[in-house]
Amino acid sequence: NFTGTGKSSFVYENINNAPETLTGNLAAGQSVEVRGGISQVPDPTLSATASFTNAGAIKLDCYISGGGCGGNEYLNLSGATLTNTGTITTASAGGTAHLQGNIINQGGTLEINDTAAFEAGSSASTLTNDGAISIADGATLTTGQTIENGVGGSISSSGSGVLTTSGTFDEGAGTTDG
Repeated sequence: NFTGTGKSSFVYENINNAPETLTGNLAAGQSVEVRGGISQVPDPTLSATASFTNAGAIKLDCYISGGGCGGNEYLNLSGATLTNTGTITTASAGGTAHLQGNIINQGGTLEINDTAAFEAGSSASTLTNDGAISIADGATLTTGQTIENGVGGSISSSGSGVLTTSGTFDEGAGTTDG
């Protein structure tokens, strides 16, 4: 539960086999990491049932000491909308980071560093990009939902980074390269 702007950092690993609910807004200097890879527990799901803003950092990561993971991490917005003015990073190391629900990237950064999926939350979802989406070399962002690349939006990939969509892609006033 984020109620203030004090600097803080949390890691959620689903050790107790129970999804967690995020409440409140993340301020600059605050971060949440959803970390998969603990073999004895199911994949972690961090849910938000009310709309919120991220001005800090959200990371979906899969980690096992010695490398390799194969697990998945979920950020489920359950009909809520995440407005991102900070950073969202996916680095799932062999698994898949799942972003489920509506996201407005409003001047923030979405960094795809491995395999990520933008999926429906409780209904069809839209990723509105008025910030930067960066897909690293070898990384993939896959979706069957709607992506709108709007004013100030930039979608770029380096090397073999790929955006794959079977949904609607609307190239508005933004730019796309790579």
